[in-house]
Amino acid sequence: MTPEMIDRLLLNITELLNEVENIQENSYQMDELVKELESKIENMETNIDDLEKNANQLNDRFFSVIDKAKETINTRHVG
Repeated sequence: MTPEMIDRLLLNITELLNEVENIQENSYQMDELVKELESKIENMETNIDDLEKNANQLNDRFFSVIDKAKETINTRHVG
């Protein structure tokens, strides 16, 4: 191999190593983004569960008020 060929080979190897390093760095960034998204999804699931519980409680309270109103109306009509 001539010195020029060796230089070219070394340059190509260096470029490949730089590309591998960039890919690795991007992979780490993607991992972090995925972790962040997973965390946000978990938080959203918790919020949805809480909203569902609140909606059920409101629904129960609403029907309790309706039942009391019906009892009051029936008591007035009977009495």
